[in-house]
Amino acid sequence: MRRTRRIVLLLALSVAIGSGALYGFKVSSESPASCPGRIVCPLTGKIICRDACPLKK
Repeated sequence: MRRTRRIVLLLALSVAIGSGALYGFKVSSESPASCPGRIVCPLTGKIICRDACPLKK
């Protein structure tokens, strides 16, 4: 009984740590530090970094 409880606790902890790590990697890949902000480019319609848009205002 105690062994089963320990295994379930370790599995739950592993899932929590794994999902937190995946979320962190996803967030870090979406907004790189060198990107000052994201906008929708009027030429392509894609979301890009503000300084990468060819139309500068």
